[in-house]
Amino acid sequence: MNFPKFLKFPEGKRIVQIFSSTTFEEVVVMGTSYFIHTNNAVTHADRIYVMDLLEGGNGSEFITNEEYIEIKTRISSNYILKSI
Repeated sequence: MNFPKFLKFPEGKRIVQIFSSTTFEEVVVMGTSYFIHTNNAVTHADRIYVMDLLEGGNGSEFITNEEYIEIKTRISSNYILKSI
C-alpha cells in the first residue's frame, strides 16, 4: 500500500493523515477548539484502529493531499489549537 493516505469524516470536524501502517496524524474539532494528535501504533488495538481507518469505515472517505491541507488550514483559522 502506498502512503500517505488522507481521510475526512462527515461534517469536516475530523481528518486523518496516515503516514504508514503504524503512524498517523489526527486533527479533531471539539467545540471552539481543535487538537492535533500524532500517534504511533504500538499496541495491537492501535494497529487495528489504523487498519480500520485504511478500510475507510466509520463514514470516512479518502481525500487528496490538497483537500487535506485545505481542510486543516480552514480548521486552524476558525478554531483555537489546544494542546493535551
